[in-house]
Amino acid sequence: MQKRKAVVSFVVIAVLLLAIGLTLTPNSAAVSSKQWTGLDHPMGVAIGDYDNDGLNDIAIAEDAIGGRVTVYKSDGTTVIKQWTGIDYPQYVSIGDYDNDGLNDLAFSERDGPGNGKVTVYKSDGTTIIRQWTGIYTCPEGVAIGDYDNDGLNEIAFTDAPVTYEGRVRVFKSDGTLIAQWTNHYGPWGVAIGDYDNDGLNDIAFEESYNGKVFVYKSDGTTVIKQWTGLGGPAGVAIGDYDNDGLNDIAITEVSVAGLIGRVTVYKSDGTTVIRQWTVPINMNSGPMGVAIGDYNNDGLNDLAFSEYDAGRVTVYYQTNYVSVYPKMITGPPPKIGETFDVNITIANVEDLYTWQAGMTFNASVLECVSIAEGEFLKRAGATTLWTPGSINNDTGTISYSGCSRTGVASGVSGTGQLMRITFKVKGNGNSTLHLTDVLLLDSDLVSITPVTIVDGHVEIHEQDISILSLTKSAAEAYPTWIVPFNVTVVVENQGTRTETFNVTAYASAIEIGRQEITLAAGANTTLEFNWNLAGIAEGTYTIRAEADVLYGEIDTADNTKIDGTVKIKHPGDANDDTIVNAYDLGILAKAWTASGGTYDARADFNGDETIDTLDHDILKAYWP
Repeated sequence: MQKRKAVVSFVVIAVLLLAIGLTLTPNSAAVSSKQWTGLDHPMGVAIGDYDNDGLNDIAIAEDAIGGRVTVYKSDGTTVIKQWTGIDYPQYVSIGDYDNDGLNDLAFSERDGPGNGKVTVYKSDGTTIIRQWTGIYTCPEGVAIGDYDNDGLNEIAFTDAPVTYEGRVRVFKSDGTLIAQWTNHYGPWGVAIGDYDNDGLNDIAFEESYNGKVFVYKSDGTTVIKQWTGLGGPAGVAIGDYDNDGLNDIAITEVSVAGLIGRVTVYKSDGTTVIRQWTVPINMNSGPMGVAIGDYNNDGLNDLAFSEYDAGRVTVYYQTNYVSVYPKMITGPPPKIGETFDVNITIANVEDLYTWQAGMTFNASVLECVSIAEGEFLKRAGATTLWTPGSINNDTGTISYSGCSRTGVASGVSGTGQLMRITFKVKGNGNSTLHLTDVLLLDSDLVSITPVTIVDGHVEIHEQDISILSLTKSAAEAYPTWIVPFNVTVVVENQGTRTETFNVTAYASAIEIGRQEITLAAGANTTLEFNWNLAGIAEGTYTIRAEADVLYGEIDTADNTKIDGTVKIKHPGDANDDTIVNAYDLGILAKAWTASGGTYDARADFNGDETIDTLDHDILKAYWP
């Protein structure tokens, strides 16, 4: 029969060295995987946090009369929820369909023409959010995700008759149809995700009977990638399988030349194969559903797929995973002159006895201060031989260090720290922490393969906020103004990353206002501050604006700007001679608006740009 979907991604900057063309035989799963056997024609699989406890789970649909959908915790045995007595459940998806912040679960049912259903349940397993019934053809793939990139999730599902009447539809959470593809020959699997890594989600689905897989942009017409000549594609998943910060795509094929089934993970170029599994098939149907996600909750995405006739679902964990941790360091902090540590770590390895690894880095940005042995091989009190590499800060290289256990028969299994490296920041810029010469040996001194190698990345940004201009609405004002005194500030982010900071306007020691803003690198914006002059004492005030000094900012002189002073005058004293008298009355009269007088700001005691009885009333109020 068919397939399923996938989700998730994890952020790192990475390089992969993976073995390609790994051939698996039945029941070959070891501690590097989790497997369920004896299932009744498993179809869809999905990885996600169904019970909303912060840990991912797995959902499996078994395609049979009286079939079932089961959600397991990551231990593989604890059942969170199970639906039974379902006629031919097909595919399953975990995601927040109703956009309430809690994940839901959707699955399709195929019970003959006109009886197909797709149902979305809350995580309590009983509350139905939405259900589509009476689907004429055969509902198959289902996926929850933000297809139209509006910040709200939708649901996509396929109908797959053995004709060119197949269709793929996308519905909003209120049930509104927003996209549809028709006249496809047997669409099965569907997935929503950012396949081309442009920050916008796409949609992928198959024509199983035609051996095709399509990836469309969210406009519904632009085809990003198409595969042809496949052996019955049944499942598709979009996610960051190799944990390098870029999404990949996994495709299952149920029968390649009638001999094998195949699961292939491609980079987003659609041609580079990251990993491929080939499996013998029973009868005529092999791998179906596929999902990418961190099932064992170790911070690394895994891959799960079902084998229909063999009755198996297997999750393959990321093993022999050598990486830089943290994988991304963005500074400041750290700033120029400060130090920081990174660890070279190993994840999910078995019987590691000896290892070696080196590193290259950008010598204009970083300086290596020291390297030190990690704790991993010392476990259980073992003695180790630590052989540090040499540091060359001119070329940015650390030759490979090595470490081995001694006096014990076995290596160490699990996850831990191999080495610690201390760097000092020399300048602004980017540096990949590229692992080199990585070699893992077991206790028989046999090379451990395949090895996934994930580099780290350091970005030391130049931070520079500049106040470009500061203008005030007047050089003189009165505390009787009925309109605010305006201060206009133009501020620019002259650094190399987006920054969030405060800009504050002052009149001498008085804070006029404070605004928090976020500016992209190179962007500027204009801010308006309004000063209510009521109750302000007469006198001269210095108008200035200050932008926060960011951690590590070097050029701080332009974070402050002064625009001279404003004099708050005595109301009614137009000529500023400290007394309200006939001179001031005459200035007011000559500027009288209704008589065609020329506007004179000195007589505008209320600041409304009109000289009238309101100003005269103020003058009278201060007349001796």
